[in-house]
Amino acid sequence: MPGLLIEGTTVTATLSGALPAGSNVIGNVGIDQTTPGTTNAVQLAAAIPAGTALIGKTGIDQTTPGTTNAVAPISGQAGVAGGSGVVGATTQRVVLATDVGLPAGTAAIGKTNLNPGAAALTSVKIDTASSGDLTLVAATSSMSTKLYRFLLVAAGATTITFKDGATTLTGAMTLAAGGSLTLDFDGEPWFTGTANTAFIVNNSAAVQISGRAYYILS
Repeated sequence: MPGLLIEGTTVTATLSGALPAGSNVIGNVGIDQTTPGTTNAVQLAAAIPAGTALIGKTGIDQTTPGTTNAVAPISGQAGVAGGSGVVGATTQRVVLATDVGLPAGTAAIGKTNLNPGAAALTSVKIDTASSGDLTLVAATSSMSTKLYRFLLVAAGATTITFKDGATTLTGAMTLAAGGSLTLDFDGEPWFTGTANTAFIVNNSAAVQISGRAYYILS
């Protein structure tokens, strides 16, 4: 029987048995949307099976922000606390607690400048009328000199050269009588010597030079 068609009349057909098994598609079947959540509800007969497949695209219920979309903390945790302080047994911290030290390591954190301030600097007087090398900082095992500030006044014409041991760090800088050389404090050292090497100022003429040098050994 190919089908039953009666125009203008409602025909009700009753099946006397179960639908026969098969693989044919029965046209276009929809879901009853009369009462969303009830007539169109789908119930799982068992738990969702374990697996690695993704279930399309899923979202979070945004009906009531803070309630329907709330994320509960880990079981036993009281939540996330800001600020600093000791570690709480049930609190996740988002800042480094004061009772936890930084781990030891040798990695550099980007580029950092040393800003020791005047209190951390060691100073040495410059006072000589002799020509030649004047050792400002003696060689120290495993330590190098970092020069942060410098002031020098020459009583007569001379040239001044900074040296790291026997290695010159500058050319000969000419000073007339009464001339001065000033290196203001900076976050980075003006000169950094090599380890276990003396830091020297060379005075080319036998004229009085006076001043002060500020440095750190590290």
